[in-house]
Amino acid sequence: MSLLAWLLIGLGFAGVLLPILPATPLVAAGIVWLGYLRGWNGFGPVFWVGFVLLTVLSIAADYVVMPWWVKKKGGSNRSSFAAALGMIVGAFFSLPGLILGPLIAVFLAELTHGHMAQVALRHALNTVVGMLISGLAKFTALIALVLWYMVVA
Repeated sequence: MSLLAWLLIGLGFAGVLLPILPATPLVAAGIVWLGYLRGWNGFGPVFWVGFVLLTVLSIAADYVVMPWWVKKKGGSNRSSFAAALGMIVGAFFSLPGLILGPLIAVFLAELTHGHMAQVALRHALNTVVGMLISGLAKFTALIALVLWYMVVA
């Protein structure tokens, strides 16, 4: 039964790269399942406070870091949406597609928004950097979540 929990956690980590998989909910579900299997031994208030904070941090990495970065670098909401769409389409083309998909999508979105090619390329590159920073932040939060389980629970 704990195999199912670790499978959920593994799929959650795969979700850092594959936008089709909800990374944080899968890891959280795996940890909750492990808690259920252990009869909730060691899952006191300290554990749950840390669990909730790390879960919120991981979700914030997804929905706050990239849009913040894009806005900071002069990109539009259209850039964020195009990056997400490009990442989903790019996922069908392996790891290079996960980078090139958003890059191309944001570049085209910014061109249709009326920007010159040089500006569109700069926004596309900044959006991809924002995605990488967001992914790294989410990955770090998920590692912290699993370590929190291993140390505290």
